[in-house]
Amino acid sequence: MPPPGEGVATPESPLFEHATQAIATIAAATRLIHLADMIYLRLV
Repeated sequence: MPPPGEGVATPESPLFEHATQAIATIAAATRLIHLADMIYLRLV
């Protein structure tokens, strides 16, 4: 996480909310890709 005062995102700003949602979505997608990778490696 960037230090406080760095950038314009603050907890009450909509930008922060969008960033949090984007990070959560990316994390979920990364887990899915990792899971698919594991399954693929078992099949091969």
